[in-house]
Amino acid sequence: MRNPEEALHKTKELIGQGFGVLEVCGAFEQKQVDEIQRIAQEKLCIGRVAYTPKQEEALERYWM
Repeated sequence: MRNPEEALHKTKELIGQGFGVLEVCGAFEQKQVDEIQRIAQEKLCIGRVAYTPKQEEALERYWM
């Protein structure tokens, strides 16, 4: 998923398909992760991936 809005939509779909864990990109802000968790209720475990500073440079290029 390339943005938080897509993640929110996809969360419901993943729950319906029986997924139990969702890891989002470290570029997602905590408030966005909290919103995904709110939608998922307790049906998904939500994790946020962290990147090293060097990897963050590549991530920034990806999002641009």
